Amino acid sequence: MLLFLICLSAVSASPSVLKAALESPAGLSALFAKQTMEQGRHYTADQVKFRIRVFRENLQNIVSCNEEEGYTCGLNQFADLTPGEKKRYLGLQNMTDSYVARTTPSHQGLRLPPRSTGERREPSPR
Repeated sequence: MLLFLICLSAVSASPSVLKAALESPAGLSALFAKQTMEQGRHYTADQVKFRIRVFRENLQNIVSCNEEEGYTCGLNQFADLTPGEKKRYLGLQNMTDSYVARTTPSHQGLRLPPRSTGERREPSPR
């Protein structure tokens, strides 16, 4: 176990270390503690169970990515966050999603064009 923790601290990004952490509850707890310490996160005793479960799910995704894809995935600052929490940090924020118009165009001095009746009007002589 001590050898595992030494290897864990020396090579935390190694895919084999990540996979080994999934196979050992003590290894998972140690990796979670190291990750939260590096990220400066502090959780209450009530939150730790939930966060370890989220961390484990994300770690499983990382390990499967490393086994299936042609590139290497690793831990980052989002490893203990839920998908909803990650979404707040990633991507462009669409301003129209939360935009509510306070006025309508007619209140801004703009007028809608008259409705067409299908008839064509002759221009008025000047």
